[in-house]
Amino acid sequence: MAVALIVASPLALRFLDSEEHDWERLSLIGQSYGAISAVLAAAAVIAVAMTLGLQQRQMRDARRMAIRQFQTDLLAMAINDPDLLQAWGQFPRPEGVEPRLTVYTNLVLNYFILLHQTGAANIDEIRMHLRFMATSEWVRSYWQSTEDVWRTGYPSKKGGIIAVFSEELGTSPQAAQQEPPAA
Repeated sequence: MAVALIVASPLALRFLDSEEHDWERLSLIGQSYGAISAVLAAAAVIAVAMTLGLQQRQMRDARRMAIRQFQTDLLAMAINDPDLLQAWGQFPRPEGVEPRLTVYTNLVLNYFILLHQTGAANIDEIRMHLRFMATSEWVRSYWQSTEDVWRTGYPSKKGGIIAVFSEELGTSPQAAQQEPPAA
């Protein structure tokens, strides 16, 4: 509709001019479209810049998800064949624990980090899941033995989620159950 009005506007110039073919007046009216044209061009440039920024963010998120999926696939192979864990080096785990459980717990915590980084879940949702996980003695033991590794793997800027892990998984199950959920 707006495009049709802009295209038809030169034809309307005759109706705006009461005098017969005053070209100077018609020229002044036509020049007023220059300002509108500049505004429309600026809006178009801003829209293109915003679109490029959004596409860049989507590509970065897609790349992060693809990398995480690849890591998940590799670790899933190690869950099925614990001998493959040797390729990852000394995988931190509490003594006497099945390696598959350690790898799976690692994947779950990495999943929470991904949810946090992509904004798919807010921190209160993640806390709720962590409080439920903290009712397991195994998870608290796992966290106690691997917390330092997680802290060095996610320093400063991304370390906020690790602090939440420490707060929720470092508690006893009674403390975790007694804390009211964040609203």
